[in-house]
Amino acid sequence: MKVNMFSQKLLLCGVALAPLALGTAHAQISDSDDVIIVTAQKREQALEDVPISVAVIDNEFIEKSDLRDVNDYIDLVPNVSGEGGQLAGGGVGVRVRGVGRLGGDANTFGLYIDGFDVTGATSGLTGTRLVDAERIEVLRGPQGTAFGRNVVAGAINITSLTPTTDRYSGRVSFDVGNFDTFGASGRVNMPLSDSTAVLLSGFYDTTNGYVENIGPSGGSNDEENFGFRLGLQSDPSDALSVKASISFENLSKGINGFVPDGDANSTVQTFQGLVNLGANPFLPPGSLDSQLDTFFPEQSDQIALDVDEFSDAENLIGTLRFDYDLGGSTLVWVSGFSHQDLTNRVDGDGSELDNVVEDSQRDRLFYSTELRLQSNGDNRLDWIAGVFANRSKTDRRSDSVAGENIRLSTFLPPIPQVLGPLVPLFPQGVFAVDVLPGEALEINDEVRKGFGAAVFADLDYEITDRLTVMVGGRYSYDEQEQTVVDLVDINSDPAFPIPDTVFVPFVFPDVEGETDSDAFTWRASAVYEATDNFNVYATTSRGYRPGGLQLGNVTPTDTTQISFAPEFINNYEIGFKANFFDRRLLINAATYFMDWTDIQFTVLDPVSGEPSTGNAEAEAYGVEFDALVQPMDGLTLNLGFAYNESEFVSLNNGDPNDPRIGQPLPYAPEITANATIDYQRPLFGEIDGFVRATFVYSDERTDQLTGPANQRVLPAYERVDFRFGLAQEANWRLEGYVTNAFDETYATSTFTNGFITSGNLLLVAPPRQYGARLTKEF
Repeated sequence: MKVNMFSQKLLLCGVALAPLALGTAHAQISDSDDVIIVTAQKREQALEDVPISVAVIDNEFIEKSDLRDVNDYIDLVPNVSGEGGQLAGGGVGVRVRGVGRLGGDANTFGLYIDGFDVTGATSGLTGTRLVDAERIEVLRGPQGTAFGRNVVAGAINITSLTPTTDRYSGRVSFDVGNFDTFGASGRVNMPLSDSTAVLLSGFYDTTNGYVENIGPSGGSNDEENFGFRLGLQSDPSDALSVKASISFENLSKGINGFVPDGDANSTVQTFQGLVNLGANPFLPPGSLDSQLDTFFPEQSDQIALDVDEFSDAENLIGTLRFDYDLGGSTLVWVSGFSHQDLTNRVDGDGSELDNVVEDSQRDRLFYSTELRLQSNGDNRLDWIAGVFANRSKTDRRSDSVAGENIRLSTFLPPIPQVLGPLVPLFPQGVFAVDVLPGEALEINDEVRKGFGAAVFADLDYEITDRLTVMVGGRYSYDEQEQTVVDLVDINSDPAFPIPDTVFVPFVFPDVEGETDSDAFTWRASAVYEATDNFNVYATTSRGYRPGGLQLGNVTPTDTTQISFAPEFINNYEIGFKANFFDRRLLINAATYFMDWTDIQFTVLDPVSGEPSTGNAEAEAYGVEFDALVQPMDGLTLNLGFAYNESEFVSLNNGDPNDPRIGQPLPYAPEITANATIDYQRPLFGEIDGFVRATFVYSDERTDQLTGPANQRVLPAYERVDFRFGLAQEANWRLEGYVTNAFDETYATSTFTNGFITSGNLLLVAPPRQYGARLTKEF
């Protein structure tokens, strides 16, 4: 039955793909005069020879568009979306074709810089400020053979500029804008000898932010970000090449930038009512008379908080790579480490009431090494074989502390045990929180340790001059240990399991556990060169995400430790890559079907409110199309379109009538599209004028599943950005910019918890921003 369904869906996608080739285009960025070189399979290849759906953004586009981090460029890649993080180190959860993290602890998307995996310590892909990027490759679909575990959705592969020994050179930029925005960045290439050079890059950015806290604590979502990167390239002999780097970034942030929608759930509304009524006569009545007159979407730039929120993230990344030419093959060794230190404080109830203060700290260290041997040149048989190992350790503590207003009850004393059999007589939703100001509501102090190892191999064989087949496999083994101490939580009193009625702090015993998993992932591909400028490919691949532990998700009545089984995804993909008119038109297109099984899935039980975990299943299928067009000198168009259909097929509760079955995956819009038009022409002397316009569209998206009700729908949005100015080639560039030019109001993600009293919190995209930028080359 599943085979028939797959065949029907793949045929549907193929039919849909055909007309797109006639007039649609993509966000693939490169010079149209040259063959585009990528390293999507850990060796340099022409893009059209790679049987993967890849979007490429080159250095010229990065600098002309002033792309700074993942938030700036994922909108330029169809079928890629982001779920914004709440903290400075929270970054953005990247989702590809609808695939993203639904439970468990490990990421589903990989970020690699010069071949080193930096995903774990950069917390949602922050800590990767683009100051010296030569190229960004966004690989859609599972990459379990080349890149290993935790890449069931895809990968971002960043290649840094290589220091050169030919001359001193550099680049500096300054920009100013509204919201008191200021930025400075630069880099300098310094030859040290005939064989060694270094490239030093640095940056500093600051802004007052666009969301104001009008509550007692004041402040805004201001940011300050600074850092540096030092890269080294040395070629001591014709056979040996050494590449190393060290980078540091510090990102500090004020309030988290979410705004409320005022739509509080029934439990929270009851809580609000008790506070307003002053239900406990021994405590002064609280008040929820907020200074906020309206909520999102009527207003998108204010929140009222009583906590002085902040977050601070520091990232340190070091890499080392050796390439040694053995003649017919090359030995490659890539090693590195990444470390993140994150501290933050947030208003746990999201209101002006002094109810809940949340503090958390996280310290994560990750290091890995990979040794591989790969063939040289363009042979009929090319191959790669290697071994990989990594270790990680995460220390994490989070505390939710009661404020002055949270202790309330019925007119009886605030001790649930005193109520005894009278509890059922009280209306559902009556609270009895037996804590004093400053006491803990939740504490989670844990240590996670991980170890992973893998062996892998890839073979490419030219059967004929036009047909190449590729096969690869990877065996992965992973271990995880978790220790949780001082675990405190507020849960329903087990003596009176009336939903949302009596809540008491519960102290859990210290727990520890370990789990291990292994898997074999594979891929098989074929590329057929139909003509000199038209390649067709087909790929099937399997991705893997190791199992893990969630020891914090226990309940007073059930202390069974939660563990997740490994997660798998099978991808079936066909596509073509073509160029026409002396490479003035480049086209890439793909259609795919993805079967996502054993999903590590966590959702709150609709009755008890306790976490329900286990394995779910989902499917996604669709088409992707992108192109670059250069109809005349000076005019370049980058166009992209994707259609993605996704749905849950089954959930871990085994109920075939669960209303959540058939709903789309979170943050997975059906349609995404983008277009960039870049026009440059001589004005006078050596001075050129230029204008660049970028259009981005995302269909409506749903948020996370939190219960039996329909997911919240985030409306569709479109955004238009402009850049314009004057440039002297290879000397200076003066430009103005306007982002979100039509001041579109839209949210990129939502957040809530059991304490939030002001409704769902939504992360709102920046409003209209404008400014000027000066760049000087030397």
